[in-house]
Amino acid sequence: MLKLNPLAMSTAAVSDHLPLAAGEEAIITRDLNVFYGSFRAVKDVNLTIPRNKITAMIGPSGCGKSTLLRLIGGLDSPTAGAITLDDEVVRAHDDSTAIAFQEPRLLPWRTIAQATAFSPLISAS
Repeated sequence: MLKLNPLAMSTAAVSDHLPLAAGEEAIITRDLNVFYGSFRAVKDVNLTIPRNKITAMIGPSGCGKSTLLRLIGGLDSPTAGAITLDDEVVRAHDDSTAIAFQEPRLLPWRTIAQATAFSPLISAS
């Protein structure tokens, strides 16, 4: 379950805890919750991730890091709450987001360059 303990958020900025000026926020989550049946995977997550900053999510296996990234990328939908990306509500995947999985998922026998080059071939057929 994702909680702010033990998940640590870190950005490459000294002013992490200061309010951001309007337009400086790239990703905002409000009251985000995800249930898989009766299991709560993400609980009441409220984040503001600044634009143009490197941000890291650190936490133990199973705390919700990948679930949160899938939500932000539009690959999954929250049970409750909202996500905005560049002032647009995230409802589904769009071409402005991308995720690189930890393990090969689609074409494990290809390199990243080969798998990426293969995509237009699929679209053309």
